[in-house]
This record gives sequence, C-alpha cells and structure tokens, in this order.
Amino acid sequence: MAISQLYPKQDATIYEIEPTQNTGLDQVLELTKTIETASIIHNTRMLVQFDLTAVSASITAGTITSPKYYLVLSATEGSEIPINYTLNAYPISGSWTMGNGKYADYPITTIGTSWNNRRDSIIWQTSSMATGVTGSWYTNEGGGNWYTGSGYEASQSYDYEVPDIRMDVTSIVNKWMSQSIVNNGFIIKRSGDDEASADELGSIKFFSTDTHTIYIPKLQIAWDDSSFSTGSLTSLTADNIVLGTKY
Repeated sequence: MAISQLYPKQDATIYEIEPTQNTGLDQVLELTKTIETASIIHNTRMLVQFDLTAVSASITAGTITSPKYYLVLSATEGSEIPINYTLNAYPISGSWTMGNGKYADYPITTIGTSWNNRRDSIIWQTSSMATGVTGSWYTNEGGGNWYTGSGYEASQSYDYEVPDIRMDVTSIVNKWMSQSIVNNGFIIKRSGDDEASADELGSIKFFSTDTHTIYIPKLQIAWDDSSFSTGSLTSLTADNIVLGTKY
C-alpha cells in the first residue's frame, strides 16, 4: 500500500458570531458553538482546499491507480465535547479566498472569507441556490454553500475517543476528479441536529496550515502499488519433490 499526501492551499474558520470577520491566518481551525438563548445560536465551520493537479496527472499517467482519499486534521485541543457526536464534510459550491485575518485582530479583518462572504464583498448564496446546492444558518445568514446528495457527503462518528479527523472523502474527491463539480474544497461542520440544538457541545480546535508544528492538515492518497511476477518458478515434478521427515 502506497500513501502520498497533500497540504492545503488555503483554510479558514468562519464564525457566525462575527459574521464579517476573516481568520485565514489563524494557527488553528475551530468547531465551536455559542448559545445566547435557545433561539440565538452561533456556530463555526471550517473551510479547507487542496490543489489536486499533481494527483490528477499521476492518475492519468497510471502511477496512482484506484486511490482512496482521507481528510486528516490533528486536534490541538478539545474542551467539554460530548462523548458521542458526528462531523460532516461537503464539497463547497463557489470559490472563496482565505484572507489574512486572525481571530484576535482588533479591529477585525474583513477582507477574505467569512460567515457572510465567500471573498471580499461577494456573499455566500442565501436564496435561489442552484439545484443540489444548499446552505444553513441559525442566527446570521451565510455560513457557506455546499453540494448535497449521494456521493457529496462524508462523515466521521466519535464514541469517547480522540477528536482527530481521518475521514474517508473518496466519493467527494472523485466528483472533482471526474469534473462533475469544481474543486472549491471542503466545508467541515457539525451535524445539522447538533448545530441546531440548544445543547452545549464544547470546542474542538485543529492545527491549521499556518501552524508552526508538523501537524498541518492533509489529504492522504492511498493506493495499492503491489505487483506480481508470475511464471518464474520451476514446475514441480515427481523428480524434484522432497518430503521432509518428522521426528
């Protein structure tokens, strides 16, 4: 089994509580939820994009065959998270720009992707969406657009375990490789039920592409590179069969 990996070309967290804020240069990506009242809920979502040009070329050349793809993010911190939960990933509909802001910026940086905007002043679609494209929000409009339907969703469920992500996203990447949709990267979010609930779900922080550690997000590509050589063994005959003696 051979494994290769790619690092992101861009990533960012978008915050519903600060809907115009860009955090493209933060060293972490974050999934969290802030509850003011039962009807005022603020979620976050994570955006990650990889350049698949080299992988596509290797598949065309035959050096990579029938690969599986895994989205890998290493958790730096998990605080008050539930024992059981599910994270989902979808292919983003629409281009976006990482930006150069940080969550600690004051005043906030608004150039680049945010809860409201894909890039600069171009908003995420909130109505009249294309067929097969959706979005959702609970307090402030926005939060990204993504494709839905068979082959457009990946998920990972947790049961009292480390919150690292290693999610099989093969079906999504294959959509990009076949050019069924444009590769605008992944949006990673909690399940719709978890986002909509009034339950406190804690915070999970993951290393981003701007981390100063080795735990940068990755897209792992795994394929079977084994080969077999047949016809090189000497055929067994009555003259070259030797039976051992058992003592």
